[in-house]
Amino acid sequence: MSIGERLRHARKRAGLTLRQVAERTDIGESSLSEYENDKRQPRLSQLQALAQVYRRSIGFFLGEGDIPREVVLWREQPAPEVAADVEARFRQLAEQYHVLEQLCADRRPVQLVEPNNGTPVSGFGPAE
Repeated sequence: MSIGERLRHARKRAGLTLRQVAERTDIGESSLSEYENDKRQPRLSQLQALAQVYRRSIGFFLGEGDIPREVVLWREQPAPEVAADVEARFRQLAEQYHVLEQLCADRRPVQLVEPNNGTPVSGFGPAE
């Protein structure tokens, strides 16, 4: 990637127009455009001013650092059988939560059991 391409990339990432950069650096808009289009090369002092505005190192513009890539994350849809298992477990948990809410409201002990095998759940009351 050329210096001009890196300058344009940095300006756009900073969300600035050529006019805004010109005002902040005292470099003319036409000169900035020529730098970005690789028609002219900026002097070191100008590159320093641009690096400060764009919050980049001078080395970045000289090709010493790669342009950071944007990371896009997405969530894949689970397989139908996984979704069904998750939904079934969610329903079980919702039922248990509902029972716990009732227990807290009634303030009376009740024995909770595993829905699959009927064994008492430890820590929720005395086993009979």
